[in-house]
Amino acid sequence: MTMIISAHLGDFILISADKRAMIFDLETGAMRVSNNDESKIELWCRGAIAGTGDTVLINRIMNYFKSLNPTDLNLYQLSIIHKEVERRLIEGIPKEVLINTTIIFSIYNGCETSLYTIPIEQFFKKIDIEGIPIIRSRIYEVKYMKLKSGQ
Repeated sequence: MTMIISAHLGDFILISADKRAMIFDLETGAMRVSNNDESKIELWCRGAIAGTGDTVLINRIMNYFKSLNPTDLNLYQLSIIHKEVERRLIEGIPKEVLINTTIIFSIYNGCETSLYTIPIEQFFKKIDIEGIPIIRSRIYEVKYMKLKSGQ
């Protein structure tokens, strides 16, 4: 089981993770330990990225972030994640395995750093808009609280 701790501390972002990697074994239909030395936090041109859950999905998404050019204005991370989720389903990975995957990443925009989380579970939830099923995926910003002096 993966453990990631992340916190937005105003001027600083903290991301910490264990090193155990789990993969889904298509032959047995069970999760198993792949290795105990997996780097779950990677740097990309605008921050750091980490993930919990399906190691293959996380690594593919990390590779996308790491391949970005610092001059790229648009990230398209939701589209890329959606494509990779569909790819894992086609590869035979059950939805129940992918649902427990979460991506956490930071972005520095030149002035401040923000921390975001993307739970993969939302890619499986569809809402009906005028009779058309739509996937409503979102990126959630992890906010920080300023403590008043004396607290």
